[in-house]
Amino acid sequence: MSTVLVCPLDHLAETLQTSGATDLVTFASPGNSPTDLAAGLRHLALEFNDIAAPRDGYLEPHKEHIDALLDFVRAWDRSGPLVLNCWMGISRSTAAAALTLAALERQPDCISIAQRLRLSSLSATPNPLMIALGDEALQLGGRLSQAVSAIGRGAEAFTGTPFELALDIAKRPQNG
Repeated sequence: MSTVLVCPLDHLAETLQTSGATDLVTFASPGNSPTDLAAGLRHLALEFNDIAAPRDGYLEPHKEHIDALLDFVRAWDRSGPLVLNCWMGISRSTAAAALTLAALERQPDCISIAQRLRLSSLSATPNPLMIALGDEALQLGGRLSQAVSAIGRGAEAFTGTPFELALDIAKRPQNG
């Protein structure tokens, strides 16, 4: 079964060591990617701030970031787990998890994806701008944004707890 692992930075080294991960996507503020932990892995580092709207002095997620994420996860060969990491493991990485499932399942059930995310992580609060940009890129007609909004803000947490999501192989595209 293809597995997506989500973790905060303080659990990244342990997650990589114990999971057998082959692919890693890190989300960090500009200039702060933990590239030293990515040796031997297929790695994508995306640098932008965890904000949901433009703000002076900060870099919000853009279409190009989401396109790079989607291209990367579509090229994942699923021979080992995919790890998605951000500073707290609550917002950017959980948004990326939802987008990964939506991109790789043939007929994504957005409500199911959002509910699976909530069941896996009580603190998950996916970055709404990332979700909106991904929803548009995946041509989901706002369904993923609505589903993620429906699960609401996650429980207050100082940092997220690592969790995993299984990709629904029955829905996975045969050729990518």
